[in-house]
This record gives sequence, C-alpha cells and structure tokens, in this order.
Amino acid sequence: MSLNISQPESYEKLKQLLNVNHETFKISFSPNYFANHLVHALCSLYYSGASPDQLQEFFDFYTDKLEKLEEVKYEINRKNWTEFLGKRDNYTEYLIFFQEQISEQGMLEALDEFLPRLIPGLAAAALHPLIHLGYAIEFDLPHVAAEALAYACAFYFPLGELIDNLPQSNESKSISELLNIASNLDVSKLRGEGLRSKIENVADTYGHLLPELIAKWKITEDPKVITEKSDELTRESLKLFADSTHLNQFDFFLLHQVTGNHAVRTLLPILPQNQQIRLLRINLLTYFVLFLTMGAPSLDQSKITTYSSDTFKEVNDWKQLLKKTTYHKDEHLIKVVRNIYQFDAEHGTQEEHPYYYKLAVKAWDSMQNGGKWCFSGIGFSQKSTPNL
Repeated sequence: MSLNISQPESYEKLKQLLNVNHETFKISFSPNYFANHLVHALCSLYYSGASPDQLQEFFDFYTDKLEKLEEVKYEINRKNWTEFLGKRDNYTEYLIFFQEQISEQGMLEALDEFLPRLIPGLAAAALHPLIHLGYAIEFDLPHVAAEALAYACAFYFPLGELIDNLPQSNESKSISELLNIASNLDVSKLRGEGLRSKIENVADTYGHLLPELIAKWKITEDPKVITEKSDELTRESLKLFADSTHLNQFDFFLLHQVTGNHAVRTLLPILPQNQQIRLLRINLLTYFVLFLTMGAPSLDQSKITTYSSDTFKEVNDWKQLLKKTTYHKDEHLIKVVRNIYQFDAEHGTQEEHPYYYKLAVKAWDSMQNGGKWCFSGIGFSQKSTPNL
C-alpha cells in the first residue's frame, strides 16, 4: 500500500514554511534546550495529506514558543569545526558553516565528508539530530541537512564512542535474546531528572556491559545481512515502544527510538557499508540505553493484539488514520503514526499488518481528551502501579 502524496499546493506551502523556519528560528528553545520539531511535524503532516491551510495553522500554533536565531559570535571553518563539538550555544555558527559546505559541495558530498565524525554523537538530544537528518534525506532538503549537521555538532554527546569500531564477538545473539540479558539488570538506582543525566548514569553503571551486548549482535558488510539487521532493529524498536504501554500511556523516549530508527533506515542507502554498520550498532546502543533509562519495562504483546476501540469504527484504513492525524497538534503523535505506517507498508508481513495498525490506533487514542505521553519512564510506572 502506498499513498499519493503529490500535492503541489501543499508542497509549495511546505517549502515556504520550512524556509521561514530555517531563516528565523533556532533548533532548540528554552527551557532545557527543547527541540524545535517544526520540520518533522510539517513534513509528516504533508506526507499524511495536510492541506496548505493545515500546514499554516500548525506553523502558527507551533512557532509561538520558538526562539530567533542568535547573532554570529565568531567563525567556524574547516580547520576548527571539531573544536566546538558539544557547545550548544554555537548552533548558528555551525549552521552557517554547513550551509556553505553544502552549497559548495552538494548535500550528499558534504554528508560523506562530515557525517562519519559525527555518527558516534547522534544519540544526542534524544536522537533529534539524527531524526532531523532523516527528514533532510527523505524529503530532499539540503538546508535541513545543514540544520541537522549543525545540531549534531552543537549538541554532540559521545555515547556512541562506547561501542564505535567494536570488534565482533564470537557469540551471535538476536536483539530479543540480548534484551532478555538486559532485563535482568538492576535499574532501581537509574531514576532521576533529565534524560541526559539519566543516560550518563546508565553509561557509568553499565558502560562495561553494553559493548558486550552490542558485540554479540553480529553484522557484516553483506548488503543482505545489513537489510536483515536493519529490519530486526526496527521491529524490536517498535515492539519495545508498543508492548510496554501502561495505563493507556506510551513512553515518550521509547517513541524517539522509533522515530530515530526511521531516520536510520532513511540514511542507510546513502552510506557506505562500513558506515551503515556503525549507524546500526549505535542505534542498537540507544535501544538498550533507553530501555534501561526508562526502567527496563516488561513487554506484553497482548496489550496491542487484543486492543479494541471505537476508533476502529471511525477509520477504516491507514489512509483515514493518517488523515486524522493532520488535525492533531501533538508533533510526536503525527510523526510516530506515520513511521509505523511506513514500516508496515514497506516491510510488514500479513501477520504483522493488524498488529501495527492496532498499535497506531492505540497511540492515537492515548493522546485524545488530554492524554499524555509517559515522561517518567514506563518501566518505573509499571513497577509503581503494577495492578492498575
């Protein structure tokens, strides 16, 4: 199944609004450097059938909280660009630098030069630089690629260096088998405030074990193997998000593993095999880190397979459900429903189709009538309210 997304008027409106965002707003805003999701939301709305008026309405709604680009303080160039990694207030300087590089070289050529150095840091900012880059490639937006590279530099977080260039283990295990090992780890002391500090806590506590897990997920440069491993990682990321649902809530950060993995799938075709392997392994690392950070939730597939709702009477298929999301204002819901649909449409089996559709409907239902994502860690929520 595929959708006809060739909507000329909506496409022109999309380009116009993305240009305004690019020229006007920072990639983050206060407090706490929250991510500017405008690119992700507008592209997903366009994909899902939004009209020009709907795109403009969302833009007007969302930009109220955004902050204007800051004045340039100094020059970042080819000689010094790695000296400011992780300096979050240098986004504007990095943006100008990467705009120049993409203008001179072309988008793919610039990515080929700069992305390998940045791959270990793409877990930064709840995967948002990775997600942003995925939209740049998927929708062929060079200026968004400049934003993504600038984002990746300014918010660089070296989590991936734990396992980058890790040798393969002699032992081979599936992600499901590795998750069983991780499920036995003590997460009681991993609760805390702020995603970054919690991830740092996981890295400090289990930094010795995580490379051992990743090394056992054996992957080679054989294109067939890479495809199989990519599909496995996507399925397990979706399963972790879906089957951990509790009290009609889904975990906000496990959602980012799903949308981040969608970006990985988008990027793989433009990367050489050795970089594909690096990206997949680092995305697997974020899978395990987020699993532990969110309290090592238990998984129950029946929470999806047995789900029933009046929404099934209101929408008859994916196209209607996607169209329904164009009227919602939660950018994460808009994105994740689209990502679930795309994987199901392109790679889902006959057995999986009902599961993914029910997952998307349940995610939709969870955000109606004031519904919210679980921000505190769905595994911790399960443990504190086990019988509700």
